[in-house]
Amino acid sequence: MGHCKFPLKTTETFRLTPVTEKFVYLQLKPNKAIGLDKIRSRLLKDGAEVIAPILTKIMNCSFNSKYFPQSWKSSKVMTLFKKGSTDDCNNYRPISILPTISKITKHAA
Repeated sequence: MGHCKFPLKTTETFRLTPVTEKFVYLQLKPNKAIGLDKIRSRLLKDGAEVIAPILTKIMNCSFNSKYFPQSWKSSKVMTLFKKGSTDDCNNYRPISILPTISKITKHAA
């Protein structure tokens, strides 16, 4: 089995434009379940003015070091009841609850 080789475009650094308070405010829904990071969306929304520049630095550092922390990749999987008999497993659907910082990173990149 052969390996595909193709040229990769690389740059020395990758920079996100600064995450703004408005961006954080618009991306996060305040009453969503808390992920494994235990950070409430409401906390980030309420402190967006102070937190947004810090998040930008953290995300730029993550991208430039080519390191995405394992804790940002982990999610909590739960089941939600749809309808019908609660004894039938087909009446449930899975949902993944992502870490709050992952939600912001996903939209910022």
